[in-house]
Amino acid sequence: MNEDLPAGRYFLALWPDQGCRQSIAAVAGRWLKGVQCRRIRIRSLHLTLRFLGNLDAMHTQRLQACMPGLMDLGVSPFTCALERYGHFGRRVAWLGSNAGTRGCLQLRDALDHILASTGLDLSCQQTFVPHVSVARDAHADWPQVPGESVHIPWFVNELALVLSRQGRDSEYRVVARFPLRGRT
Repeated sequence: MNEDLPAGRYFLALWPDQGCRQSIAAVAGRWLKGVQCRRIRIRSLHLTLRFLGNLDAMHTQRLQACMPGLMDLGVSPFTCALERYGHFGRRVAWLGSNAGTRGCLQLRDALDHILASTGLDLSCQQTFVPHVSVARDAHADWPQVPGESVHIPWFVNELALVLSRQGRDSEYRVVARFPLRGRT
């Protein structure tokens, strides 16, 4: 990436391919049928590994300086199957991973090692639960977790740096992609 990153709200995420996003939306649609809430648009479905926050010019420069390290995290591609339903209060309904948790944690640890040089405060974040948010802001409780099992296989082979524009419906722009490849 040759151009400077603009100041803004950033996060590092896993971005499913179109087929996987459509599967996620279909499962969420069946689960949340009739629920008044804000559905996450298909093009915006992702798994956040590390929220970086609102970065000023100084911190975006530091982030950009560590980007070569993101090209060589030493983490091999892995499968992250979405296989469970969950929610955080009425705020967020999600699909999460058991099988992909190890790969997600390994990748997040590698990210944190690289990001330590940026001066970003990464210490105050909540416990990491690998999940893809599918809806927000329910007007009532989320429906019971369906009796049907869910299994959406997802081959994770890259990491995305994302710029977020907040509003009624957040807009996300992937500004850089980093392929996953193990140590050779």
